[in-house]
Amino acid sequence: MVEVAKSDEFYPENSFPSAFVARNEVITDDIDMVGKFVATMKEANDYRAADVPRSVEITAKFLGVPIEPLQVESENGKFLTSEELAAASKDGTVAGWLKGLNDQFVAFGKMQDPLDPEDYYLADLYAGN
Repeated sequence: MVEVAKSDEFYPENSFPSAFVARNEVITDDIDMVGKFVATMKEANDYRAADVPRSVEITAKFLGVPIEPLQVESENGKFLTSEELAAASKDGTVAGWLKGLNDQFVAFGKMQDPLDPEDYYLADLYAGN
């Protein structure tokens, strides 16, 4: 196997973030629940960033899958802390990453007219929790 690239090689200009999606009605109708969800995700994210090998073990066990593919995948990722993600949310970096993903989906023919990340990523909500 020849390694072509790792996420670190593209960072900070580009990143391939994971995301969770909620409908607008959920955000407006139950903002307290959304805030608790974001806080929980931040806690889990920080656990993963602090101990990627243990997080891989937990994930493999939970999913009932072999650990080896997850270990390989984890070696290619860059795992930021919630504090780093909050700062990147505030300064527009995350919006830039999402715009880059939009552009890739357009280039791959999977999307024609994507929304601006400012219309679907609530940076202030993430950074404020």
